[in-house]
Amino acid sequence: MAIILKPPSQIEKADTRGVPGHLVEMFDVGRRVHRVPDEISGRGLRDQIEAIADLGPHWWACILRSNGEGMLVPSHTLVQKLSQDRKEFLRDLCVDLNLRLHQGGHWTTVWGIKEFFALWRDSDGHAHVIWSCNEPWERVKKWGGTDFALEQCSEALDQYGEHLYALALKPDQVSKAPPKPPFLN
Repeated sequence: MAIILKPPSQIEKADTRGVPGHLVEMFDVGRRVHRVPDEISGRGLRDQIEAIADLGPHWWACILRSNGEGMLVPSHTLVQKLSQDRKEFLRDLCVDLNLRLHQGGHWTTVWGIKEFFALWRDSDGHAHVIWSCNEPWERVKKWGGTDFALEQCSEALDQYGEHLYALALKPDQVSKAPPKPPFLN
């Protein structure tokens, strides 16, 4: 699959979610990758990333819109640049996860100083599945692609489904608040 990097002139005109355009790398997959509306897929994402992982203030996220347009975004303007091979891995993993395993939601991939992770959010933007990896980059590079990470993320998504099944919950019941007990009404 060809991923087309966008030129800086298009990035400066785009909505880069408050990050200066010269720090953002935008790309286009050329096809639809998931079905979550863009206003939902971006809502609360930064807060969820910072709450879920102990990444500290320095991280890069790969975010995909439903139409296949994506961006690599730093947590802030002073974050250290990622090497090109790490950028490619983060981007390729995010695209592969969204094409192969979106399951009605969407994936975001994030690289911190010592680890990276993949976050699956449902169609309402609630985070339910997190797969993290703290392997050294030199070892990750030897994997030769994203297949190992895809397999691990698939297993994490399966475990989430088994957990829902064991609780006899439907996916749409998970993100709703439980009813109040009668004595609290």
